[in-house]
Amino acid sequence: MARDRYLWNSGEDTIHDKRLEKTITTKKQKRENFWFYHKWHVIVSLCCLVLVALFLFDMFNKEVADYEIAILTQTATFDEDRAKIKATAESVAEDLNGDGKVLVTVNEYLINGNSEKDMAYIARLTNDLSNYQSMIFIVDDNNLTNYQQQNPGLFAYADGATPPEDAVDFDQIGIRWKDCSLLNSIDMNMEFDLQGGGTQSVDTQKMYQNMRVCIRSKAFDAGQNPDLEKRYGANQTLYQKLTGQDK
Repeated sequence: MARDRYLWNSGEDTIHDKRLEKTITTKKQKRENFWFYHKWHVIVSLCCLVLVALFLFDMFNKEVADYEIAILTQTATFDEDRAKIKATAESVAEDLNGDGKVLVTVNEYLINGNSEKDMAYIARLTNDLSNYQSMIFIVDDNNLTNYQQQNPGLFAYADGATPPEDAVDFDQIGIRWKDCSLLNSIDMNMEFDLQGGGTQSVDTQKMYQNMRVCIRSKAFDAGQNPDLEKRYGANQTLYQKLTGQDK
């Protein structure tokens, strides 16, 4: 065949010649050979181990909040204000999970009717409401009315009683911030830098005066949710302290 004619007497077969195979004899050569063929496997494996280690570290060292307070408003609040609300609540709250310290988380939901910007906040708030994540709310009138109409009985009356489904007396829900002596006494003076130089002092307490401090209505079966019942009771006590009803 033509193929055989081209290969005839073409020389010795050197491809499988044992004498030409590279022999690895030293430990260094073995390491270099292993690294050459497996370095990417090693790198990817190490990266996976680091990610797993970071995940586990975060999971076991993450602080769990004893209480969560939500601010539901049309106007963005300042980080400094939320930090002061958090500190005030922690000063009168009790350790709920037994870790030796009191931790309060303040969640902000900025919902002002701008559908595009509201979507992310609405999704988070929906999850919050579904899981009783935040039980104490600081709410402006518009959002309180909207959410109370959409979810009858969502927020309780000032004394903690659940409004009937056909209730429209939203002015009886919660307590005005300005009537909560503890919250109304927080020093919220802030210094803002002016473009032309100098500073201006602003009391951001004015932003909260007409907001309502509310607690979620107790719309769950306590017998089937003992942990939720315990957490609700602790939040109710904190709500009473923040609104001055404990006196």
